[in-house]
Amino acid sequence: MTLNERLLRLALILSGLLLVVIGLNLALGGIRSMGWHMPVDFMTVTDDLLFRRHDNNVRFFGGVFFALSVLVVLAGLWPRRLRWPVVAFLLAIPAGSVFRILAPGFDVFGDDYLAASILAELILCPLLALWLWRLH
Repeated sequence: MTLNERLLRLALILSGLLLVVIGLNLALGGIRSMGWHMPVDFMTVTDDLLFRRHDNNVRFFGGVFFALSVLVVLAGLWPRRLRWPVVAFLLAIPAGSVFRILAPGFDVFGDDYLAASILAELILCPLLALWLWRLH
């Protein structure tokens, strides 16, 4: 195994673990999240049923994100076998960033917390996908 492949495997495992935490934060905590990244006391619910419906959807998508993130960790063990699904997932992340940027009435680049996340999503995820894709 080459040094390049060892570094790629390490990058996949570490990145995947970070993504797993993000997925669990939403899957377990819903809209409010578990508070692992930001405070959770940012809203007041005025319609409990409507909130629970939206919260349930966020938990679902958090669970999907968690499951796909586990694939990134596993790709650190079996990079050739899991190359294509992980490349597809890593390239879907910047697509999600585009929708963040398009959100009306909010300058995501003016928010230091979100700006760092978006730059990672737009730059680091595609670079990691390219690195994995180029693995022989």
